[in-house]
Amino acid sequence: MKNKPNKLFAVLALALLLCMLAALSASANSAESYWEGVSASGVLTTDGECPLMVEHETLTFRIAQFPSPYSNNEGYGASVTAEYTFYNPSDMTITANLLFPFGVDPYYMERYDPEKGEHATPDHTEKYGAQVNGAAVETVVRHSYWNGSLYNFDPVAEMAKLHDDYRTDSFLSYDLPVHVYTYRAEVDHQTYRAARVATYIDQLPSDTRVLLQDATNYYAGEGGGWLGTSASYSEIVFYVFGRDIGEVEWTLFENGGLDKEIQGSVKVIDKQSTTLGALAMQAYDPASGVSEHDWFNAVIAQIEGTERMPGRTYGDVAKDWNVASHLLQWYEYKITLAPGERLTNTVTAPLYPHIDGGYEHYVYSYEYFLSPASLWKEFGTLDIYVNTPYVMVNERKGEYSISPDEWTKTDAGYELHLEGLPEKDLIFTLCEVENPKRVITAYTYLGIGIIVAIVLIALAVIAVPTVLVVRLVKRAKKRKMAHTEQ
Repeated sequence: MKNKPNKLFAVLALALLLCMLAALSASANSAESYWEGVSASGVLTTDGECPLMVEHETLTFRIAQFPSPYSNNEGYGASVTAEYTFYNPSDMTITANLLFPFGVDPYYMERYDPEKGEHATPDHTEKYGAQVNGAAVETVVRHSYWNGSLYNFDPVAEMAKLHDDYRTDSFLSYDLPVHVYTYRAEVDHQTYRAARVATYIDQLPSDTRVLLQDATNYYAGEGGGWLGTSASYSEIVFYVFGRDIGEVEWTLFENGGLDKEIQGSVKVIDKQSTTLGALAMQAYDPASGVSEHDWFNAVIAQIEGTERMPGRTYGDVAKDWNVASHLLQWYEYKITLAPGERLTNTVTAPLYPHIDGGYEHYVYSYEYFLSPASLWKEFGTLDIYVNTPYVMVNERKGEYSISPDEWTKTDAGYELHLEGLPEKDLIFTLCEVENPKRVITAYTYLGIGIIVAIVLIALAVIAVPTVLVVRLVKRAKKRKMAHTEQ
């Protein structure tokens, strides 16, 4: 009987070990199972308090096929069309500049271009665009830097990143001088494998900012702060924007804690002076369809978004200053309405879902921003149609999305009528089957292992005090019996 608790603990411990080993094995052999798609949005105006009213909007999603995360997706043509009925209630003619954001090209749409010897994303936007009363209008594709998701999309903030020329409202101007220092650290790497090299930036001039490539350490202090990176890099690149502050002093540390100095040296091996425009445009491809000023402004937005010590330092950026994978695409066009006039404006854009391969049958999630429509003076009714042969499932329902239970199933797919703008944005998920099943992955085993570990700990917490109490009670009884016999 005394061995039963020990056997129980042994069995549980063995189960925990097997779960952990299974998780490690599955992790080592698992492939990528989730691919990011893009989000689209309703049309916006750049004219602030525009008096135009949206009396009705019809959204039509045409999804006859799913994209593949593994192929070139030649012939893929899923799209979304937003049709607006605009009304001008004022007594003056109004020309509105409109913007329609439709996401960042997902990398699963890339294909290999043998002529360039590199991967490129096919331009599907040329098949789409805007119309007014059935006639095509001139549409320009614009680009801005975006590194967000559906849940933090601020239409006003994102529109503010678009400019008709190179930005002049930032410290980071096109002609800003940039001094690029390249250093090399000499240290005993065999002894100090995690060695760091760091510099303390003290009281930078107001017209100077710095950036340390591949920085891993940021410690702000009074008047300055430590910037550090791995001492094992063959080149340590340090950018000085604006006034040149010359070479900086470096200190070598044993590890990323920057608390124990070690012997070694850091020397300048190269220095170049250039401009921010030259750096920002080095990865620009004129054949990409992105305007030069949109590209440059996106680089500025990226750098500004990495500010670590306000007014002093910026965080890491890509070594080649390439922002291609973070360019939010917009259709830009104009519409004109006379006093009391109504017109129909349609915009069609490509549609790229998020792909979740963690199921036996993949699930595909589509996102559409409805919230920007709240910026119009007045918004009427909304009809949404999803024309598809696939099944709408509940995999992405939540506080941000309209529940699939609210949709009506039709012969063409699904539809939804709303008397006004909902408080939630639109997310819906499609699959080939009605009840997709999750594939057992490393995370499943890990979850089981964690549960077993919790059980073991709980049993230990309960069992140990219980055993002690039982022993103490037995000892007390023995002492009492011995005392009685005496």
